[in-house]
Amino acid sequence: MPNSSIKSKPTFTGFKKQAHEIMMKNVLRNGEGAYQLQHTGIANSGWSFGQLQWDLSSGNEYAKPLFKKILEGARNTKNKLLFSKKEATDLFKATIANASLSSPQRKKIDQALGSQYGRTCIDKQYSASLDKNINKINHIVEMVANPVDKSYLLQPLPKLFLFDYNNQYDISPNGAMERYLKGENAGWRFGQKQGDFDLVDL
Repeated sequence: MPNSSIKSKPTFTGFKKQAHEIMMKNVLRNGEGAYQLQHTGIANSGWSFGQLQWDLSSGNEYAKPLFKKILEGARNTKNKLLFSKKEATDLFKATIANASLSSPQRKKIDQALGSQYGRTCIDKQYSASLDKNINKINHIVEMVANPVDKSYLLQPLPKLFLFDYNNQYDISPNGAMERYLKGENAGWRFGQKQGDFDLVDL
C-alpha cells in the first residue's frame, strides 16, 4: 500500500527546517498526502503531488519529468515494475492533461508515488527545491540597500513570510514584491513602504 504521509522526520536544520515546517502546515496538513495524487478542483489547477504539491498542468520545471520518472521506475514489493512502458506513458499523458482518472488508476499511481522509489525521488527533489527557494529569498534580501531593512528581513519570521509568499505566488525578478522590498513604488497592489520594515509592512 502507498505511504501517503511523511512518516520519518527530515534531518533538516536551521532555517531549512523552519521552511519545511511551514510548508507542511500550509501545503499538506502536516505532511498528509505527499505521496498521493491530489486535485484541488480549483480552476486552472491540475493533478499535483509531493510535499510542495507540484502541479502537473503547470510549467513547473520539476513536476512532469519527476512524475514520469516515478511511473516508469516504481516497483512493487516483489521488485517488479508497476507499469509497462505503454501503461506509464498513457497514464502520464492523461494526468498532465488533467483528465479524469478512474479509482483503479489513481490507486495504482498512488502506489507508485508511495513506493520506496517514488518516496526517494520525491524527497530528493523536495530537499533540492527547498534549497533553491531559500537561496532565492536570500538573494532577494541581499539586494535590499537599506541596512536596517536588510537586517530585519534576514530574521526568521519575515524570511519565512517571504519564503511562503514565493511558494504561493512566485517573486519574479523586478516584480512588484521585489520592488517593494527595495523601497520602490510597487504599484497599486503594494504601494510603497514608509519608514523601516516591520510586520505591518509584510
